[in-house]
Amino acid sequence: MSSVEKDYTISSETLDDVLNLAIESNASDLHLNAGEPFLFRIGSDIRRTDNSPILTKQDLDAILYPLIGKKKDIFEKTHEIDFSYESEKISDARFRVNVGMEKNRLFATFRVIPYKIREVEYIGFPDGQTWRDIISLSKGLVLVTGVTGSGKSTTLASLIQEMNTKNNEYTICIEDPIEYVHKNRNSVIVQREVGIDTDSFFTGVKWALRQDPDNILIGEIRDTETARAALNAAETGHLVFSTLHTKDAVGTIRRYVDLFPGGEQNEIRNTLSDNLAYVISQQLIPYEQRENRVLAMEIMKNNFAIKNLIREGKMHQIQGMIETGYKERMVTMDRHLERLYKENRITRETAIFYASNRQELENKLSED
Repeated sequence: MSSVEKDYTISSETLDDVLNLAIESNASDLHLNAGEPFLFRIGSDIRRTDNSPILTKQDLDAILYPLIGKKKDIFEKTHEIDFSYESEKISDARFRVNVGMEKNRLFATFRVIPYKIREVEYIGFPDGQTWRDIISLSKGLVLVTGVTGSGKSTTLASLIQEMNTKNNEYTICIEDPIEYVHKNRNSVIVQREVGIDTDSFFTGVKWALRQDPDNILIGEIRDTETARAALNAAETGHLVFSTLHTKDAVGTIRRYVDLFPGGEQNEIRNTLSDNLAYVISQQLIPYEQRENRVLAMEIMKNNFAIKNLIREGKMHQIQGMIETGYKERMVTMDRHLERLYKENRITRETAIFYASNRQELENKLSED
């Protein structure tokens, strides 16, 4: 691990200085762990801060317990908690914070959430018309998927911001916690935080249907109740956005259906086939000495052929439909990686490493 230089003394006021340095260093995350200095994730690498003292259990208690504040009772029961943090001393970003326990000691991760939301045309869609088609939808379910840290929240925030600018609508966002903060433009955006403004994603969606929304954003589909509520909202004429921790479109559809008991799955496949609009699966790919990352996407549009495959449970055939669906601006992950390589955005080795089918992409790049 390489390092970032800065002198520190430990106190509760230290945190804002460290977070400001994280922003200046283009870090995506700050990690606090006992027995380590302050750790930054820059690009794909973890870096230690030079001259930072080693954090002790007492240091972490002093820094983190004041932030946990009113949620201390919840934390002491669950030993896990998410919340947002912002400070007057930090002008460029707020933070999504996760605090947990490790060997009976606190540890934490601070994810940097810039106040400025990136314009959707610059985040990395493989075809600019795709996001225009998405924000023009009047109803349906749009799922943005990928592993933790793959940029799902940024993609959703950029889409919501564009809708906020271009459309005259009412959008309700249910988040855990609130990350990007939207300011009303042509639209009105209501942002509700789970645990503060509503009890759960499911409860938030249930009541949202009585609050006259055009669009509903659900931070994450984690359980059967929320998955059912999201489908119901799409079926009743709303445009619904959400996320899943799945790596591709086929895995996303399977995961969604598998959230339901076996006896319901045929009915859910039918409902999903009628209401799913897009699945966007993404990865953040390192480039330029791993200092920065570029977005690679798989785009599945739920056309007539894919609807039938979902309804009939023929999931294994969907990938082939994405591969041949380029006229409808569909693209596989490997095709987008190939394009990024040919545009000199990533190296050949990186494209192959992140491919779904490494051997096939390597053979294709060797032929070109």
